Amino acid sequence: MCYGEAASGAPQHMLILALLACTRASPDTGADTGAGRLLRFDGAAPTNVLVLSMDTLTRSGVGRYSGADTSPTLDRLMASGVSFDNHRSCSSWTYASVACTMSGAPNEDMGYVPHIIAGAELSDMETMPDSVDLLPEVFAGAGFDTRLFSSNPYLSADFNTAQGYDSSAFTANISASNLTSEVIADTQDLQAPFLLHAHYIDPHSPFQAPAAYTADALAALPDVPWDLSTEAGDAQLRAAWLNLTEQEQQDALAHLAVLYDGEIRFMDDQIAVLLADLEQRGLLDGTLVVGWTDHGEQFFEHDALGHGMDLYSEENDAIAFYSGAGIIPVAYPGPTTHIDFGPTLLAAMGLDVPGSMTGRVLMSNSQDVPRYSLNWPKDGAPHSSVEDGDWKLIYTWNGMKELYHRSVDPGEQVELSTSEPEQLDALWALLKPTVEKQALVLDVVPVL
Repeated sequence: MCYGEAASGAPQHMLILALLACTRASPDTGADTGAGRLLRFDGAAPTNVLVLSMDTLTRSGVGRYSGADTSPTLDRLMASGVSFDNHRSCSSWTYASVACTMSGAPNEDMGYVPHIIAGAELSDMETMPDSVDLLPEVFAGAGFDTRLFSSNPYLSADFNTAQGYDSSAFTANISASNLTSEVIADTQDLQAPFLLHAHYIDPHSPFQAPAAYTADALAALPDVPWDLSTEAGDAQLRAAWLNLTEQEQQDALAHLAVLYDGEIRFMDDQIAVLLADLEQRGLLDGTLVVGWTDHGEQFFEHDALGHGMDLYSEENDAIAFYSGAGIIPVAYPGPTTHIDFGPTLLAAMGLDVPGSMTGRVLMSNSQDVPRYSLNWPKDGAPHSSVEDGDWKLIYTWNGMKELYHRSVDPGEQVELSTSEPEQLDALWALLKPTVEKQALVLDVVPVL
């Protein structure tokens, strides 16, 4: 890859090398034979994989979809590669999302569904069963040097989601700059073939990007009575929200937007630093750079702040891409989910897809299929959803059903279950058998 263009808008104290995607495949990998696959290469197939997973990054936070200058590095990677532009997570919080992405299957297929337990310590929560086949295990079995650097415990040995990594380093809530430095320092002996995975917790709340990313924009806003860069300030805002005037709400949202966008740009700049270092060491030659987000974030679109609460678009819409290594660019508009990510990657690398991975190996002519998600929040009943074509049904296990027409209402603000009973029945016919299967695993009785 080539990195010579300075990222616009970066702080003066930082040297950021921006991405111009132009990787070359290693000459000893053999010709790609994946005719018809969505992931195809101009020349030899890739030798290595770099995984960039990002916490709490909304679709609207990425410049490719918003037009904002928040993520120039990610935007270049997506534009020069294969981007899943109609992508969904299988849940709306990290543990459940990581579980399905790494296993290539819905969580209920594993016989285990992660649950946010109110008031519980992390050490009291169940960990991923050893019996589940995870993506890194396939690479390790094929002789790859597999390494994980994570800033979230839900993707670490603590929750047994690091199965298959030869080494896994976890530092709680480490900043993007420190994570990048750690990856660079601890991969000096890295050699092909490798699977290198960096999980950035930015832009997870509380939003605390360096002041150079936010100070000027915050100074131009009206003051608010909460410090929204802290967990305490977020909690105070949640408690006050329904009693605020419309102007007070808009002022709070403006502050949150600056803080959140600042964290996205900070993380994006640090990804550019990592890519530049790997290129300088010759480690991007023949390396497929892949990325995915675990879930989004709600900013009171449905009267809440955070994630892991619902399956509305702001929490459940996600991002995934494959770039570099001479990949032939495609902006893929078809429906995809996290369970498709691993099987598609393995096939592109010429590795066998385990039978336990029920996600699809995506082809250029893949047929559209319904997409399912499941969230078990710490407060209240589980939620399940199905999206088929332009329509989405969200079912809360207390019996409530919400129907949305995504093509005209992507923010899911206009509920149509009463006015569209036939569409409701059609989607419920798809979702009900899945809920019944999920109920056996959750040991929770849904109101059907």
